Amino acid sequence: MLNRYGLYLCCRASPAGVKHFGIIDVAPDGVWLYDCRKGIGLCEERVESAEVLARWSAEWIADQLGARGRLAECARVAAETGIPYDLLVNNCEQLARFVATGQHTSVQLRNAFTLAVLAAIAACG
Repeated sequence: MLNRYGLYLCCRASPAGVKHFGIIDVAPDGVWLYDCRKGIGLCEERVESAEVLARWSAEWIADQLGARGRLAECARVAAETGIPYDLLVNNCEQLARFVATGQHTSVQLRNAFTLAVLAAIAACG
């Protein structure tokens, strides 16, 4: 899974049944987890336990240089002004996918919105 230094897009199931996303940085000085949490915003924590990492599935980020730049920019903004968590416009998946790909998107939100629209159409129809 985490077989080389670099950044990984990571995901795990939350107790609520939705997916929680973050970025794992495997570096020579340790392993770091970055994520966006409700009520806190952008968080950075050093991972000391293999058990913590075992909870996450991880995918190597192809654009390492771009992702490092985007992560540094998010960290800078968080330090200066904060990056508040917002379910609709700034959730954990949007932050992680932005760092990984440069696109501020959430597949979970898109799917939920599509289902809500279809349900509304079915209810009216």
